[in-house]
Amino acid sequence: MDAGKSEKIFNALESFRIELPSWGFANTGTRFGKFIQPAAATTIEEKFSDAGQVHLLTGVCPVSYTHLDVYKRQYRC
Repeated sequence: MDAGKSEKIFNALESFRIELPSWGFANTGTRFGKFIQPAAATTIEEKFSDAGQVHLLTGVCPVSYTHLDVYKRQYRC
């Protein structure tokens, strides 16, 4: 691989970012069953904290998003 191509790849990786869904830190399931995890986040605060830890370790996940309708019911917004 030539130097120009390597530089393009490294520049792309430097700007690479992933947006994490808050539901990814909770107990998850499918129509076939729920997969319970003892340390799964149960509040929005715990989910954001977990997302912060992922970003701390990877450096590529500066944003987390929520499904607001779920939290409106939970927090009665």
